[in-house]
Amino acid sequence: MKQEYLDAVYEGMKLVTKGSSGTLRNVFKDYPIDIAAKSGTAEENKNKSSHVWFVGFAPYDDPQIAVTVMIPFGDVTGSPAAVVAKNIIGEYMGLNYSSSSDYMENHLSE
Repeated sequence: MKQEYLDAVYEGMKLVTKGSSGTLRNVFKDYPIDIAAKSGTAEENKNKSSHVWFVGFAPYDDPQIAVTVMIPFGDVTGSPAAVVAKNIIGEYMGLNYSSSSDYMENHLSE
């Protein structure tokens, strides 16, 4: 694959977390590391919540970690898979970033 195509995909993934209309911009607002990511949902059963997932890498300019998070039937308000990934990346990068622990407690324990 041509590098220019990969660069376009990577830039699109960065806009997910940093772009003005990025779907995860609120999760990564003020985060000190640029992250490239994609998230989504997958429906298995119409009577249950959708599965939620996140895939990404960081730092954007010098990738050192790639993370995938899948939460079965985790379709709740917000972006729980991204919050989990944010904490994994933060721990790996030595940020001890736990500002979203309240979110996780309030939404993932239901």
